[in-house]
Amino acid sequence: MTDSQATRAGILAGLDWLTTGSQAGDVLVFHYSGHGSQVADNGDDEQDASDEILIPYDHDWNNPLRDDDLKAAFDRISPGASLTVMMDCCHSGTGNRPAPAADADLATLPMSRSVDPPDEVRGAIELLEALRNLLGWRRKNRFKVVKTQENNVLLAACRDNQTSADAYIANDYHGAFTWYLAEALQATGGHLTYRQLAERIGNGGQSYAQQPQLECQPASFDRQVFAPTA
Repeated sequence: MTDSQATRAGILAGLDWLTTGSQAGDVLVFHYSGHGSQVADNGDDEQDASDEILIPYDHDWNNPLRDDDLKAAFDRISPGASLTVMMDCCHSGTGNRPAPAADADLATLPMSRSVDPPDEVRGAIELLEALRNLLGWRRKNRFKVVKTQENNVLLAACRDNQTSADAYIANDYHGAFTWYLAEALQATGGHLTYRQLAERIGNGGQSYAQQPQLECQPASFDRQVFAPTA
């Protein structure tokens, strides 16, 4: 789904369709290309006092699409099914970015795919983090949207401390990660492993300050992309 179809309810309905009734041997794929941000954590699963969120077409800071919502959907997947999640977004655009050259064409410069939360949301995040530090709250294992089970693969556009680029390619703006992902799949007909796919995306996007991240069990690194497990 794209544009006005990609509302909060639309994405959740799509996830429900994808995951409900899944069976062993099924191959499930979720790809998100868009903006991300953060809101104050509504539980105790995040050390940094914030939940990562996606920014749907009808985004509402008071009712965001949280990573917890994705996890709830993915947890419904039947054991033995294969899940691949590809995320072309980032949740923190505050990293140091070099200033553009004086003669740079600003219209074609890559832009971060993150959205800064409003001041009141950022204030709630900072207050909650301060309270947890004051009370001696300690980090558990960082929350994972995708469990690192044998059949699950997460391919992210960038590291936690990087931003994913909205880049000017072929006379239009595209997510750099998604562009080179599609290019790699089209060039190979999908006949490559997850490791090779991540490498091709990284090689294609070398001019952007982001490195794709592949997270899965060791056995899945060299499994063919989107292939059912034995």
